[in-house]
Order: sequence, then C-alpha cells, then structure tokens
Amino acid sequence: MMSQSEVFRVDLIFTNRRFRGRFLVTDSDVGVLGRDVLNHLRLLLDGPESRWEVAPPTAKEG
Repeated sequence: MMSQSEVFRVDLIFTNRRFRGRFLVTDSDVGVLGRDVLNHLRLLLDGPESRWEVAPPTAKEG
C-alpha cells in the first residue's frame, strides 16, 4: 500500500517551541514527529496510563 504526502516549509510550534524546516504533511488524523524535533525535547510517554508530558529542560540543556 502506498500513500502520498506533500512537503511544506513551515514553522511548527510544539510545546511552546518553534521548529522551522520542511515537513511531510498527509491527510490523516495522526502524525509522526521525527528525531529532528524529538532530539530537542524531554518527553515522558506512559503507555499504560495513555498519557504523555514534556519535562522541563535540565540545567545542561538551558
């Protein structure tokens, strides 16, 4: 099965942080964040509780 997507140059604002670049966009209710975004965040993913949260940056991350 193949799907189509389009590439857009956007400013993505996620958790009060701005990520600029080219992103693939599809006609879907769900999406995937790539390593280029995730590498800048500390996330807690709790599958059994069906919740997630963004942890504050450490002193090292400033």
